[in-house]
Amino acid sequence: PMLTAEYAPRITPEFRETTASNLKSLLTFEFLGREKIGDYHFMLDRSLTEVRYFKLTTGSRTYYYHFRCLDDGKFGAIFSEE
Repeated sequence: PMLTAEYAPRITPEFRETTASNLKSLLTFEFLGREKIGDYHFMLDRSLTEVRYFKLTTGSRTYYYHFRCLDDGKFGAIFSEE
């Protein structure tokens, strides 16, 4: 599993449904970059070490996903915006 045990149960049904719908109509999923989390970031969860940015396009919309990762590569949080 790519999600931490603490984060997985906190994902809302709406987020799961929207993401599933986006993946069904996926045209592109592009890696935009990564950024190490350091002292210059405001993060309440100090175990997060990196943010990975992706752009997902469907037939009619574009979404940006931010995956906040731990040292082991698991996702401690996922955010999306249109």
